[in-house]
Amino acid sequence: HSQLGTAAMESCYDLVEHLPAEFTRDVELMPFHCATVPKAICGELMKILDPLGEELKHLKRVRPSCDELAVLLGEVLPDKVLQFLQVRQITPEMVQVPRFCPLTAEQMESFSRHWPVKKLVPSFQPLKLTQELKDHFGHLLGLARAETTGAACVVCDSAGRVLATATTTASASAALQHPAMVAIERVAEEARKRYAQGKRSRDEEDYLCQDCDVVLTVEPCIMCAMALVHSRVRRVAFWASDPEFGGFGGKIALHHCQSLNHHPRVLFW
Repeated sequence: HSQLGTAAMESCYDLVEHLPAEFTRDVELMPFHCATVPKAICGELMKILDPLGEELKHLKRVRPSCDELAVLLGEVLPDKVLQFLQVRQITPEMVQVPRFCPLTAEQMESFSRHWPVKKLVPSFQPLKLTQELKDHFGHLLGLARAETTGAACVVCDSAGRVLATATTTASASAALQHPAMVAIERVAEEARKRYAQGKRSRDEEDYLCQDCDVVLTVEPCIMCAMALVHSRVRRVAFWASDPEFGGFGGKIALHHCQSLNHHPRVLFW
C-alpha cells in the first residue's frame, strides 16, 4: 500500500466491510439420518418426527428424490421412527448436511449443493457500500493522507463535517498519543469550549463521537480501537492493517465482541 499513489490505490483496491467470520466461512457438514420414502407416507412420517431444533432451522426437512421424498430424520434415530421404517421395509441412510445457516448469496449457493437450506435473514446485515459511501470514505482517506506520510486520523460527524484531524505525536514522554487518541482529545477539547460558552445543543449526545465516521491510514491498535468504541463512533475505515496490534481485525476484532455494548462497523481498503 505505502508505495502506491492515491489514484493507483483507488483503482487497485475497493472498500470492503470487515464482517464476522460466519459471513465468510466455507460449508461445514455434519452427518444426519435420512430416509427416502414414497410421497404417500411422507405426511405420516412427518407427524412422528421431532423438530430439528433452533440451531438447525436453516435445513429444509424434505428433498425431492425422483418420484419419492428424502426426509431428514434426526441426528439420532428415535426408536419410533426406526419402527415406522422397518414396518414399511425402508432402510435409513446417513447424509451430510450443512451445520450452519448460510448468510450470504455465495454461501446459499454453496451450502445448497449438499442439502436444501432456507434463506433466513440474520439480525446483522452487511452495509450496502454504495459508490457515494465509497467516495465519502475515499475523501476522508485523502484528508488523512494529506496530513502526513505516516499514521493519521480524521473524524467527521454524521453531516460530513470534519471535527478533527490528527497524526501521531507519541514520544517517550507521551507514549499514548496515537492518531486516534489525539483526534478524540481534539473533539473533546472543542466540546469543552462549547460547554464553557453555553452552546451545547439540546440534542447533543453525551458520547464524544456519537454517529461519527473515523478514517485512519493505519488500523488502530487495541487501545485506540477500544477508545473509538467507547466514543460511540458509527463507522471506522482504515488503509493499512496491523496484524500485530490491530484492534479491528488485525490482531483481534473488538467490533465483533458480543460482550461490548457498542459495535461500530469497520471497513478497509
